Amino acid sequence: MRLRLNLSVKDLTYRFDISSTSVLRIFKQWIDIMYYKLDFLIRWPEREQLILTMPMEFRKAFGTKVVCVIDCFEVFIEKPSSLDARCKTYSQYKSHN
Repeated sequence: MRLRLNLSVKDLTYRFDISSTSVLRIFKQWIDIMYYKLDFLIRWPEREQLILTMPMEFRKAFGTKVVCVIDCFEVFIEKPSSLDARCKTYSQYKSHN
C-alpha cells in the first residue's frame, strides 16, 4: 500500500493500528523480499552503452567519468484552490506544493 498508493507511514499506523516502527520494519522487509524475488527484472546497462547514449553536453562536460545523472529538481508552486489538485501536487518530503 505504501508503494502502490503512496500512503504515509502515519496513515498506515492509523489504518492498521500498529506503531510507525512496525510499519517501517514491515516495509523494509517487503522491499528486501521484492528485491530477491524480482532482481532478474532490474538490468543496469553496460558502461559503454551508457556512455554512448549519454547526451553530448554531459560527455563534453564530464567525459567518461560519469555514467549516471540523478535529477532531484523540484519546482514549488502556489497552493491550488481545488482540494483534489492540492492533494495531487503536495510533496510529503518537502511539505510544499
